[in-house]
Amino acid sequence: MKIKKKELKRLLKQHKPPRGESKHSKRFFKEKGFYSEDCWNLDITLAWFILPRLIYFKKNAQSFPAGFTNLDDWKDVLDKMIKAFYLILDKAYVWSDEDIATIREGLHLFQYFYLNLWE
Repeated sequence: MKIKKKELKRLLKQHKPPRGESKHSKRFFKEKGFYSEDCWNLDITLAWFILPRLIYFKKNAQSFPAGFTNLDDWKDVLDKMIKAFYLILDKAYVWSDEDIATIREGLHLFQYFYLNLWE
């Protein structure tokens, strides 16, 4: 899945977690090491963090996990993961049945290949 830089910036700006804007938030961060606001919509926060990193990872991938025979097949799997996180952000709780199936497939692949997300 090819996501234009402008589209990615729009999504990330639109869904940026509201962090550190209050004294309580700053104090919470000092005590816990993260902002409580990140947990208001943890699914969105995680997608916001993961999506640009998966895109970068795919763009710079030079190897593939055992079980694959070539880099293109690995990148196809990464595309499915990217599409899932993109839909989570882009549609934000207004998903069609097709979107939900795509998200579930991508998240399943993310979980399955989680330990392979390294170069």
